[in-house]
Amino acid sequence: IEDYVIINNGMGNVVIGDNSLIASRVKIVGPVEIGENVLFGSGGQVTGLTHAFEDVNVPIRSQGVNAMVTIIEDDIWIGGNSILIQGITIGTHSLVAAGSVVTKDVEPYTVVAGNPAKPIKKYDFETKTWIKVK
Repeated sequence: IEDYVIINNGMGNVVIGDNSLIASRVKIVGPVEIGENVLFGSGGQVTGLTHAFEDVNVPIRSQGVNAMVTIIEDDIWIGGNSILIQGITIGTHSLVAAGSVVTKDVEPYTVVAGNPAKPIKKYDFETKTWIKVK
């Protein structure tokens, strides 16, 4: 864990697996589970909570938060300045391109990019190559 990383477990546990690297200026707000051999580029954010907003008669600030665990499985690279929204799962051996905003689950062996992040490549075990997603 490099300098200037913020890890906040006020709403739930933050679990970090062996051999994972969290670069500078990453912010992690629990509940979050990070597997083994995960790489985080600088400046990213992963959260396990969001502010409640449903009651239009109450200021959002007064409605509290909802916690939903965010899971980052093993052997994943999260590119710099990416944002992972609460309650999603990033599957094994996936890559999140730099600057992406991930709002949905990512299947294992998938590369996602963009805002919102969408699959751009998947690993094909038959051909043993990464195939572009159309």
